[in-house]
Amino acid sequence: MDLILNRNLTKFPIRASVYLLTKGKRRISLFQVDFEACQALKDTAPNKFLAVFKKELLRTSNIPNQCPFIENVVYRARNYTVNEDAFPAILPDTAWQFQLNLNMKDFSTGFIRISGRVRSTG
Repeated sequence: MDLILNRNLTKFPIRASVYLLTKGKRRISLFQVDFEACQALKDTAPNKFLAVFKKELLRTSNIPNQCPFIENVVYRARNYTVNEDAFPAILPDTAWQFQLNLNMKDFSTGFIRISGRVRSTG
């Protein structure tokens, strides 16, 4: 994933959604939360599920851990992986989808979708 901005950003509204995927590929909304990305980078993520994604994103990218995001800088994430041990052991064997909409008022500004699967180890 590459991200290049055409202006400096000190505020970055985001809507994060998590869906469980059924065997028929239907999406069931688990939760949706709106938050300010600059605040979430500086502080704790809005919830534990998002904290897993934040930790891996900061590990695998040059995205700063605080704002501002600078114009004309290539922010790049490579080899993004979330391991099953990052999730609670009580989660069932399931497929999920994590979606980020950048700038909640205009979803065409940016859109990121990550899909994965939690497999039971028991």
